Amino acid sequence: MLTVSGDPAIGDETVSGTDKQSEEKPPFNDILIPTDGSGAVWEEIKRIRPIGSLCRGTVHALYVQPKGSQQRDQLRSDPMEEAEETVAQFERKLTRDGLQTTTAVRSGMPAEEIVRYADNEGIDLIVMVTHSESPMGILGKSVTEKVFNRSSVPLMALTR
Repeated sequence: MLTVSGDPAIGDETVSGTDKQSEEKPPFNDILIPTDGSGAVWEEIKRIRPIGSLCRGTVHALYVQPKGSQQRDQLRSDPMEEAEETVAQFERKLTRDGLQTTTAVRSGMPAEEIVRYADNEGIDLIVMVTHSESPMGILGKSVTEKVFNRSSVPLMALTR
């Protein structure tokens, strides 16, 4: 059994295993963490650090630039450049924590690209931060719900 303890608000969480197998060998080779580049990026990183310790391979940070997202992107000079910087920040933070990390930026429909990336890269776990505050609404009409319904890869949904 794995347990998470500590204060996630300050990034002071630890993951511990109570059986010998989980202590010797983390249960996942590759974990995918999609991000949308919102202001919650740093909160996501704080909450993901302990989950990263469950990974014996690579933590993948993926940013999907939605097609047709003109309204949000009109104020940006280069949305893809911003996406690259977002995943680079993820990589720097997680690498400092001793996690092997890789990044990718895709363009398309977020849920479809997340599922495609997970399948193509042999991902064992997808970890997504959802904006829902209600436990019943965690999977409600969101990218998280679409990924959950379309992917064969286990999904861990974290509420903000």
